[in-house]
Amino acid sequence: MPFHHVTAGLLYKGNYLNRSLSAGSDSEQLANISVEELDEIREAFRVLDRDGNGFISKQELGMAMRSLGY
Repeated sequence: MPFHHVTAGLLYKGNYLNRSLSAGSDSEQLANISVEELDEIREAFRVLDRDGNGFISKQELGMAMRSLGY
């Protein structure tokens, strides 16, 4: 399975989110996320990104899934 690098556009404040999305219903929903919701997403990401490198590794994802009972 190939590795796909994903940039985290949601982590940036301002107009970045709107500029980074293509047209479509999913994009419109993402563009309408409130600041409070973005803050919650950022906090959840920080919890999963245990080493603080800005990415969630397969090991970090595995730990999160096991803690959820999967």
